Amino acid sequence: MEIEVVKENGEILKQVVELGTKNSKTLGHFPEGAYVDHARKGFLICAHQERILLGYILFSITSSKSYVRIIQLCIADEARGTGVAKELLNSLKNKFRFSLKGIALSCRCDYIEATSLWEKYGFKAMDKVRSRSLKENYLFKWWYDFGNHDLFSLSHSNSSKQKALLDANILIKLRNDRKDEISGTNFLLDDWLISEIDFFYAPEIYNEIKRDKNDQRARETRAFLSNFYEAKFDPDLRDIILEKLHPIISGSSENDLSDKRQLAECIAGEINYFVTTDEKILVADSEVNKLFGIQILRPIDIILRIDEDNNKSNYQSTRIAGVNYENGFLKSGEIDDLVDTLFDKNNSEKKHELRSIFTLASVNIKDCRTRVIRDNNRVILGVWISELSPDRLLIPLLRTTKSKLSSTLFKQIVSELINYAVIKKRNLIVIYDGFIATNDQETLENMGFLLKDGEWSKLAIRAIIRSSQLFDFGYVSDHYDEKSIKRRLSDISNSDEFLISLERKLWPLKFSDVDIPTYIIPIKPFWASQLFDYYAANDSIFGAKASVVWNRENVYYRNVKPVSEKNPSRILWYSSSSSDKYSIRTSSIVACSYLDESQIGEAKELFRLFKHYGIYEWKNIFQLAKHSPKTIIKALKFSDTEVFKYAVPFSQVNDILFTNGRKRNSFTGPLEVSNQIFLEIYKLGVNHK
Repeated sequence: MEIEVVKENGEILKQVVELGTKNSKTLGHFPEGAYVDHARKGFLICAHQERILLGYILFSITSSKSYVRIIQLCIADEARGTGVAKELLNSLKNKFRFSLKGIALSCRCDYIEATSLWEKYGFKAMDKVRSRSLKENYLFKWWYDFGNHDLFSLSHSNSSKQKALLDANILIKLRNDRKDEISGTNFLLDDWLISEIDFFYAPEIYNEIKRDKNDQRARETRAFLSNFYEAKFDPDLRDIILEKLHPIISGSSENDLSDKRQLAECIAGEINYFVTTDEKILVADSEVNKLFGIQILRPIDIILRIDEDNNKSNYQSTRIAGVNYENGFLKSGEIDDLVDTLFDKNNSEKKHELRSIFTLASVNIKDCRTRVIRDNNRVILGVWISELSPDRLLIPLLRTTKSKLSSTLFKQIVSELINYAVIKKRNLIVIYDGFIATNDQETLENMGFLLKDGEWSKLAIRAIIRSSQLFDFGYVSDHYDEKSIKRRLSDISNSDEFLISLERKLWPLKFSDVDIPTYIIPIKPFWASQLFDYYAANDSIFGAKASVVWNRENVYYRNVKPVSEKNPSRILWYSSSSSDKYSIRTSSIVACSYLDESQIGEAKELFRLFKHYGIYEWKNIFQLAKHSPKTIIKALKFSDTEVFKYAVPFSQVNDILFTNGRKRNSFTGPLEVSNQIFLEIYKLGVNHK
């Protein structure tokens, strides 16, 4: 028996689809395209004997919650009871045991054989919930813990789900249990989605029910709505939004108006997805998204996009280009405005306590700084207070207001606070604001903060060390399980995987003894300035203005070259020469990032997949693809960029290459380099020594 990752175009995949379809009654409906999509991502593992499929396990990674979710585990009839399931689970566990929290899955309680398997393997039945199916089925929510809570502080159960509103037509189809293979409506009630997404309905549906002449059927529809959540919103805001929708979406019939009201209620309720099969609504997706930051999707698309969008805490990433924001100190007369705007009445925060925080910070002129970010209309976007103690940076308050920018702004503020602590040589950051939203807590966790006794803390060290030196720094033993980490570091077979995960959590700390690929990748100065190089944009968040995008993750598109980048890996960004106005910091390496994903495909398809990252518009991609949407290009998804204060010029980079036995290079395409070359360039970029 052999265990391997299924390839998207292999013969084994066809057998997987056949086996999954054969067992769809218990597994749940799963479209063939979804199997292909998971195989493309490497999220499908099989067991076979001489290329004959014995079983498979299909899963996804929920990065924002740091766990792997099993969608399907299926064993061929003739292979059951032979240990195939255990081997597949072992393979999945070994693949992710050092980088994620654990494995989650949902399984019906009446599936006795499966229940026995999970329990025997060591899974824990964390909860029992009702299935969304029409029949009264119940699910166990199983959890297998990897024990990585010295690295990850929030448990999977604390993370918020995605939210989507189903329009009336979708809900009626679900009520009638209609099979709709084209739109995928019937797949919305599959059990595996229950732990990933909450479905809502718009109150406008009650008006549609009222028009039903069949009273018995109307009562059944109202009762059916109890399986979903009702959207809550400000009706005045709904009406304002509705007026803006009229010129965007065609149609004036009673049904058309009702559809628009449902969409308006979805937007006003701050629900990020509107699920429909109405073409009049679907064709307005781009314009509605531009105005309100909401996505309009067909049922099957919301299912296939869960994995992509699950990493976003509360809204899709967007870039701000060509806009300056005021980022200044707290001024007299502003405290009342800030208190009224920021106090968390939903969680019983007291205004006088919040006012006290601002007051104490204002009088502590020597050690405290309060920063306020406003847009061009003077609307408050974010506020934070930092205090320098003798050995740490204290953050008593860190808030962003509800807007399309709130999530990305929060991430950028945290990044700048880390840099600020490094500059001020405070090795520890402590955030003790007791009213940080759950979504922002996920951001803190993903950026390496640990929650202990109600405080979020993170080491803030910019240095290059060997992993064995980690516990030479103060505070490390207080915040990490030294014994557990040293044990994992001693495991030679998994040490690099674990070190990479640990380095990401300890950003910007770098380990010199980690084996991770590194690429020097050329980028035009304009895109560098817009994507990450705030020095080239002549700005930073601690300056007077902010014109850089506040994004932790981004995507860069380029031509396909011989170098096939692996991930995870490091990127050194080489800003090429230019004669335009963005010509500062050119012909030099200006930043480093982590490469999270590299995809090659047709230009139009890649743009569709990644259009919510970065600043690229289709016209930019179309030009790169030489005016053909089917041209094969490459998309590099990267994160945690560290911009070099001192750009490393072309000549010095080539000197480093030469002294390390490499030929000089013009950097017209990606170049893979050694870890030693990376470290030498990195030292110059951050220290100028």
